[in-house]
Amino acid sequence: MITHLKFKTLFSTIILLCPTFLTGCSGRYSTPDPMRPENLAAMFTSARLCQSAAKSRHVSALITHTIQNFIDISPLYRKDHHLPQTPYYTVQVSKTIQQEKFCIMSTRFKNEDWDIRYGLHKVVETDSAGRTSLHYLEDITFGPGPRKKYGYTHAIIHRTPPLTNAYRINEWIKHTMAYPEAATKSGIEGYTHVRVWLASQGRVTSVRFVNSSGNILLDNRSMEMFIGQTLPVNPLQKMPHFIDVTIHYHLIRSHPPAPPS
Repeated sequence: MITHLKFKTLFSTIILLCPTFLTGCSGRYSTPDPMRPENLAAMFTSARLCQSAAKSRHVSALITHTIQNFIDISPLYRKDHHLPQTPYYTVQVSKTIQQEKFCIMSTRFKNEDWDIRYGLHKVVETDSAGRTSLHYLEDITFGPGPRKKYGYTHAIIHRTPPLTNAYRINEWIKHTMAYPEAATKSGIEGYTHVRVWLASQGRVTSVRFVNSSGNILLDNRSMEMFIGQTLPVNPLQKMPHFIDVTIHYHLIRSHPPAPPS
């Protein structure tokens, strides 16, 4: 049976919401992001791990999502909103963790100051054939102040799951996509649907259109981002034979058009 993955367009829309990001978006983040999942192995041995984490879009998004989840499942929030209590557990440290590093960080979320601990863990996994592979897990730990405020009775650790091949490919697509400059200047929008065939180790062997956008600029960009590439996969995990990718090219204007004079 052929294994395949279908990637819809939520992630592509997010990437393309700010086509003028080089001049119009926040400059406090590093470009390119050193904390992207495919870079975690190199960052683990870096002396600048904490400085890089503080300037990482990836870590910022992880922290924001984790704080919101921390609030949503908290005993206080669920009591105030008349919701059933959700069990919560402290994640037990796996015996496969070889090494770990931590960064104390501060952030502001919904007009509150949060002191949290960001953790990066080097984990070894062994498959049924005895082959080993390395993974890097991230987690966020909350201190006693937030725990007391939101009604928790013990330490809470939110840990990311091991990276699957679907996640690795998804992240690669998000960070590889780009809006064709000529299409941006001309206000061209649309979507393309391509099927990408993969060999072992994630090597792209073929790219075919399922649906064309009707515009050569958008179609060419969707093809070119895959041709000759090797996608970041772990060969010890389940490998897709092909992936279906639908890319929406949508421009969000930074400023509303001027009213007619």
